Amino acid sequence: MKFSFVRPFFIRFTLLIVALAAVLFFPMSQFFNYEVLIASGFNTILLYVLTLASYIMVGFATQKKNGSIVGAVMGSMVMKMIISLFYLLTFFRMYKGHEMDFAISFMVIYFLFTGYEVYYLLRGVAKNV
Repeated sequence: MKFSFVRPFFIRFTLLIVALAAVLFFPMSQFFNYEVLIASGFNTILLYVLTLASYIMVGFATQKKNGSIVGAVMGSMVMKMIISLFYLLTFFRMYKGHEMDFAISFMVIYFLFTGYEVYYLLRGVAKNV
């Protein structure tokens, strides 16, 4: 199967995100307003898709015999960072007056997803080396 390397990551990652969303919904609903909650949902969906895409990119690079794993990891991180930056700037223009709340929620979610991605990538690359 071509995407068999994605299945364990996808299952664990999805369970982590669902669990965190369930645990953090109540505290966030108490401290943030409705616009920030909606924006946090968009943050989570965007970064979920970007993290899966970058993991797939790195997975394809590890399957190639002459592929550069380091280049694929760095390329996926740069892609994720640039798309996230444009997304962040777009939401700053849309949600005037809530920039700090949105930025804090975005950065927390961004670092959480990036940390999980790096941990899982290093674990996967160590198995292939």
